[in-house]
Amino acid sequence: MYKFIKERREGYSINEEDIKTVEKCWNIEIPTILKQFYINYNGTKINLCKFFVDDFEYEISEIIPLKYGKCCLEEVIRNDRQEDIIPSNMIPIANDRGGDYYYWDMSSGRVYLFYCDDIENPIYICKSIEEMFEIMNKSCI
Repeated sequence: MYKFIKERREGYSINEEDIKTVEKCWNIEIPTILKQFYINYNGTKINLCKFFVDDFEYEISEIIPLKYGKCCLEEVIRNDRQEDIIPSNMIPIANDRGGDYYYWDMSSGRVYLFYCDDIENPIYICKSIEEMFEIMNKSCI
């Protein structure tokens, strides 16, 4: 289903209860497609995905794991909320090799890229996580 999957990591498995716990803790609602991805592939290594939006090249090097690892979803949300730098309706879902994060907007369903040195100007990437996964499938290296 996902051409960008490279290899699974041991010790990253999660279940629906883990997802519910994170949602309740952070007052968020993770979309179904992302829940399914986490249950099946949490923490998996992916191939680098490079793609264009409006003639600019972007990349995705990791889908942020829900739990486990240095930069899991919980840790990114915790840092974002402590620093009050990213609106609370934005849920981190992926990143690039430079440490910039892709966020899913719970309000609109859209996906944006936030450059770590220009967070005031998020870049619209696509209309949904489903579309983001399609883009990744077409563009993985």
